[in-house]
Amino acid sequence: MYALTPELMRKIDAEQAKLQTNGERTLMYNAGLCAVQAIEGSVRGGSAVILCGAGNNGGDGYVIAEELCLQGREVYVFNYQPQKRRKNAARYYMHRARSAGCRFRPLADDKHLRQRLKECSVVVDAVFGTGFHGALPEELCSIFELVAESSAYKVAIDCPSGIDPLKGTVENCAFVADMTVCMSYPMRGIYLLPARAYVGKVEVCDIGMDYRAIDAAYDFTDTVCDRDTVRRVFKKRNMFGHKGSFGKVLLICGSEAMPGAAVLALSGALRMGPGLCELCAPDKVIAAASAKFPEALYTRVPDTSQWSDDDVSKLVSRAEGCAAVLCGCGLGNSEGTKKLVQALCSLKDVRVVFDADGINALGECEWRGDGNILLTPHPKEFSRLTKRGVDEINSDRYELAKEFAADKNAVVLLKGADTVVADPSGRVCLNPTGNAGLAKGGSGDVLAGMCVGILGWSSSLLDAASCAAYLHGAAGDLLKSRYSEYGYLTGELAETAARVLGDTLKDEK
Repeated sequence: MYALTPELMRKIDAEQAKLQTNGERTLMYNAGLCAVQAIEGSVRGGSAVILCGAGNNGGDGYVIAEELCLQGREVYVFNYQPQKRRKNAARYYMHRARSAGCRFRPLADDKHLRQRLKECSVVVDAVFGTGFHGALPEELCSIFELVAESSAYKVAIDCPSGIDPLKGTVENCAFVADMTVCMSYPMRGIYLLPARAYVGKVEVCDIGMDYRAIDAAYDFTDTVCDRDTVRRVFKKRNMFGHKGSFGKVLLICGSEAMPGAAVLALSGALRMGPGLCELCAPDKVIAAASAKFPEALYTRVPDTSQWSDDDVSKLVSRAEGCAAVLCGCGLGNSEGTKKLVQALCSLKDVRVVFDADGINALGECEWRGDGNILLTPHPKEFSRLTKRGVDEINSDRYELAKEFAADKNAVVLLKGADTVVADPSGRVCLNPTGNAGLAKGGSGDVLAGMCVGILGWSSSLLDAASCAAYLHGAAGDLLKSRYSEYGYLTGELAETAARVLGDTLKDEK
């Protein structure tokens, strides 16, 4: 699924309107109908409050108001800046909503708004949409506070008013939605923090555009990983395939002090379908891992603190015979780690995933990838790589990840509540899944393992990182529904991710 900028969305809207019989009116009507379907799927019956602005977003709101009214609901339209003349299609649908029986009030009418918010089952935000940036007027902040106190289901059209749909910033306040209904394409900013906290569930509607023509005319660089992406990457396997067909992956992870990191990484790798999976680790780590995963191969190496140059050479030699390598989870910081990381950077035909201590070592090396390196840093690790502060990174994750990927010719999976995956060509994939329950020790080890497991049989680092992040987050969401954000364990993520994958592939038509 593509994610667009507001500027590009406006351009496509204008082009597509020219292809419609009644131009802008047709697209606006289709948008309103789609939004009504999404609303009906989430809350049935009861009165509705529609907050409408003076632009096209307000026009969508008028269509929604008319349709809900025709279904027999009581509908109250509260116009923001009613003194402003509505233009073209928006004006047309405002008159239709009046004729259908919708009751109109100015949005500044606090008394009536308060009363309706107590009684209604749904509130729709159609004030600004994708054309907004900056700070909301204080009067709207007060109104949105009132709305937030209502028990009604809250729906935003295109994006909640108050968020910047390009950057995902919220300058002072914003509408807090339970669901955001996007027309044709979602905006990039709704998947970035802090905006992501305001959008709720995202529904993307088909409003009748010529998507084949759009795809042919534009080279979209931003995508959102979804079930369709997973089905595209995890293709049906050749029934004549064997373990050699699906790649061998090598994990150089774990230490005497941190055996659990290797076990968790191995769980992620094994569940993503590589033909063979080998762990190189000290005896203590192998004992813990082999007891749980007899499916893997095990090769003993000394603890990283005791590595000789010969040990590093042997590890590099084993890596050369693999499709993909994961280096870093629980490995420890040592001179041996740095030497290994530097050597792995020079491999030509092996895809290498660096996580945790592998990333820390990489931050002390001179390197540039050859298109075959994937990094999975959290903001603090990314800070060590980029020499930028964590606050600066979190304030512009999209641009900084994109810039780093291009500069280092590597793919970066910048972890967080708004995970961003960027590749050297400028492509970016945003992740819509996950919750705060993933913020536990070991969660990143599972994710790194999932990445290398996919890379055993997939050559695309961007696809591997995007699908791993999606399945990892979706596993967390499923576990949250069972145990809450507090109660699930990182050790449950890999198996649950495999279940999500299985359900996703079952749905394939």
